[in-house]
Amino acid sequence: MRDRYVTVGQSVRRVEGFEKVTGRSVYVDDISFPDMLHAAILKSPYAHAKIVNIDVSKALKLPGVKAVITGKDAAEAFFKRRGEDLDRWDRNCVLSVKKVRYVNEPVAAVAAVDKDIALEALDLIEVEYEELPAVFSPEEALKEGAPLLHEGKKDNVGTRFRHEFGDVAKGLEEAYYVREDTYHIPPMAHVCMEPRGTVAKYDPVSGKLTLWSSHQAPFILRAVLARTLGWEETRIRVIKPYVGSGFGGKMAGVAHLPILELFPNDICAALLAIKTGRPVKLVLTREEEFTITRLSQPMIIKLKTGVRKDGSIVAKDIDILIDGGAYDSPIGAGVNYLSSIWLTLPYKQENFRFDIKRVFTNKPISGALRGYA
Repeated sequence: MRDRYVTVGQSVRRVEGFEKVTGRSVYVDDISFPDMLHAAILKSPYAHAKIVNIDVSKALKLPGVKAVITGKDAAEAFFKRRGEDLDRWDRNCVLSVKKVRYVNEPVAAVAAVDKDIALEALDLIEVEYEELPAVFSPEEALKEGAPLLHEGKKDNVGTRFRHEFGDVAKGLEEAYYVREDTYHIPPMAHVCMEPRGTVAKYDPVSGKLTLWSSHQAPFILRAVLARTLGWEETRIRVIKPYVGSGFGGKMAGVAHLPILELFPNDICAALLAIKTGRPVKLVLTREEEFTITRLSQPMIIKLKTGVRKDGSIVAKDIDILIDGGAYDSPIGAGVNYLSSIWLTLPYKQENFRFDIKRVFTNKPISGALRGYA
């Protein structure tokens, strides 16, 4: 077969293979510029708490610290300049504005001449919290009287998808055999070899921003970042260096949807670079990869299947409860919808019903993993 085909059955040399095996491939953390600053993120110790006050004065006085940003800066970038309401329940400004909703939720970010000074400055930021009751499972979050994560909502259901065709009740009644199963899908981390990272460089003269980001979709990142900052896309350039795997986790939401989604490394590096006029590098730690990015969506799937005597499916009735974490997510909502689609495959089904709820809990935000599992 090797003699018959040019490509099939042949050994194909990887385009990037030589650079990778010789260590010449450049990742975000390999990028450096003169006068580059290094950033670090302050995170919440509480699962649910009001932010009474944030005092960054001591951190700013530490030699080597060049800038500090808080949720106020992020909210200004995200919503105020577009005249949008800060109190909408789906708002995640990356840095908390009025309250935190999960342990390790980002609260502030510091840019300093080196990483050690940036970390030292985090200890000097004084945050006054008022702790609130928390919920840690979707079942608990749906109970009557459960603490609400988001003001202005009647319950903790973030998104819900329902659909039905045929007559499910009749199909189950006529079925030769009805099987009921409950599946528990735990959260999973992507555990990419390379953690998320960003280098942001802002030119005050041209007003243009360049990002080098460990991201799977640079054009989506540019579009979402432009909408976030209220800029024309032509002012932003996103360069994608080598990415040390992504598995669906290094995505920034969907540019055309009203709910924006950015990771802390991208927006914090960008805002700090704009504020200082100097390049800023922010690479997440392995712990931060687990706590402030995205995990897959934990699910409880209750599946009732009715079959005829010949084994063909006559009806299917499905209820899915998803632990969405503390905020809504465009990709997370997409997982809801796609979960229902996959359940209709690959067999013909005359009677089908699903009800999927994505519920808010005081845990990190859930997102996509591989095939939107």
